[in-house]
Amino acid sequence: MWSPISLPAILELGQDFIEFLKGGGELPLGPRDLFEKARGNYESIKSKVERGSASWGSLSKVAAKKMSDAIQMLKEASAQGHAHAQLFLGFIFGK
Repeated sequence: MWSPISLPAILELGQDFIEFLKGGGELPLGPRDLFEKARGNYESIKSKVERGSASWGSLSKVAAKKMSDAIQMLKEASAQGHAHAQLFLGFIFGK
């Protein structure tokens, strides 16, 4: 059941958020930004593979980390309901 939050509680949350931002805190990426960043990682590796300067079977440690990060971001975006991220994961794992 939904329970309303009192005005002082809302103001306190707002103040905490302002302090978080003042302290240099960053908001987590939303599903669209996660997808775009992941797609960029994937596309940069894919272009190296297509040019012959890398191979899917033997990626460098940097490229493997980039690909691992891309998959993690796609999973996060997918869990938040981003349909393109879900499709992209299917594409990657379908190969």
